[in-house]
Amino acid sequence: ATNLTDVTGSQQKIDDAQRKQAQNWHDLDTLLGLDPRARPKLVGDADVPPIDAARVRELMKDLPHRRPDLVALEAGYRSEEEKYRSAVLAQFPVLTVGYNRQRDTSGIYSGGLAVSLSLPILNGSRGNIAIEKATRERLYDDYQGRVAAAQSEIDAILDDSALAEHQLAQVRESVAELTRLSARSQAAFSAGNIDMLTYATQRDALLSKRLEELGIEQALLEQQVSLQSLLGGEVPVQGTIPESDR
Repeated sequence: ATNLTDVTGSQQKIDDAQRKQAQNWHDLDTLLGLDPRARPKLVGDADVPPIDAARVRELMKDLPHRRPDLVALEAGYRSEEEKYRSAVLAQFPVLTVGYNRQRDTSGIYSGGLAVSLSLPILNGSRGNIAIEKATRERLYDDYQGRVAAAQSEIDAILDDSALAEHQLAQVRESVAELTRLSARSQAAFSAGNIDMLTYATQRDALLSKRLEELGIEQALLEQQVSLQSLLGGEVPVQGTIPESDR
């Protein structure tokens, strides 16, 4: 009964893993624009180089000039600033001086100086000024909010990545030790020195630790993708040469 329970639980895990694998294949085919039944050949394990936190924080200083959305917001703010200035100038009288020259049907030319003065006597353009000022302030607040949010998210990812990288190093040491133990357990089980339950328990510990290792690697890769979006460019990792030094 104990063995049957373990087998049933293991089969359920296998079924869940197969369904997730099939979904991942379909997602990959969609991303690559392939036939839904295509199975690209994946070579090797995932490469998860440590993030260079110092260089990431250097890039954060130039964040407003790297992110397309922040660049667009900054341009929109400058444009709105000019509209606001125009609305402010419109509240003052406008003096126009010109020269008019006319010719009648008899061929006689006449000319004279024309002067016009526009007086904003109704509302002094105060309504337009209020609208443009509110729009400018909204763009400014939106811009500052996005910059602050991006910096906060980057700091959070860097802190979490540092913790995950430390955990990954510990898990990999455990995987290496359990792998060596598994080889000895295999030999002992084949020789009849240990029973099936002991051997299965050891194998389950190795597989669980290996799944934990893969989960941390996946989390680190997803964090690098998030950093790439937040920085507006490639994420610097340890062991690479900065572009400024190339």
